[in-house]
This record gives sequence, structure tokens and C-alpha cells, in this order.
Amino acid sequence: MKTILVADNRSDLLATLEPILKHWGYRVLSTQKADQVMPFLRESKPSLLIVGEGLFADPTLALD
Repeated sequence: MKTILVADNRSDLLATLEPILKHWGYRVLSTQKADQVMPFLRESKPSLLIVGEGLFADPTLALD
């Protein structure tokens, strides 16, 4: 099963995308927190990453 990571700070968008993608047969990981993206990437190695435009707007966030 292919995995998709959806990261966005808009909960309504995540609530809409997650069931649609699951219905299409994907395993879906979702988060509203930018600091959770890297651990999710390391642990799950998703096939696709969907990131909202404002998620990494905070310049103090460091992505290793």
C-alpha cells in the first residue's frame, strides 16, 4: 500500500483529503505541525508528500 503524508495547518483541508485518499486505497499520515514532518518522513518513507504553503512559514523551524 502506498503512503501519502499530508501536512497543512488547515484542519478542514486535512479532514477533507484524508478520507478521500483512504478511499482511493492509500495509507494516509497527516499532521498540522511542521516539526512532525521530518519524523514522519524518516519513519514511513511516504510515496508522496503534500505540504501546505504556510506550514513552514515560521523561520525558526529547522528541518534536518
